[in-house]
Amino acid sequence: GINPPNLESMRRLAQEEAKLKMRTQKEVFDRRARSPPFQENDWVWVYDPKRKRGVCPKLQPVWTGPWVIVKRQNDVLFDVQLAGKRRRLHANRLVKANVRPKEEGKEEGDNVRLVTPISHVDC
Repeated sequence: GINPPNLESMRRLAQEEAKLKMRTQKEVFDRRARSPPFQENDWVWVYDPKRKRGVCPKLQPVWTGPWVIVKRQNDVLFDVQLAGKRRRLHANRLVKANVRPKEEGKEEGDNVRLVTPISHVDC
């Protein structure tokens, strides 16, 4: 069998290797990590893949909104609102919505026209 001193040195070596790998992975992650580009009053789509019974999952929308960001809680949590309903969501579930002002002479009260991002249109 393996004698205890040899086993202990192998355990120490494994711990050092694990620490080195964790540091390396953190460096790789941090190189690409970016702060979410959202600010208060931005319009966003919310990823919400709820399934409804009796409807083909491929035909169900997974993006809802657009919602408006009402408050930034911290680096990754945002309070969003749609039709009086508020939710606190992680930035990974949000994508910026293309919202443009409506043309003059259109419906009163509705001052934005929604444009779905091409990356979120299912074909």
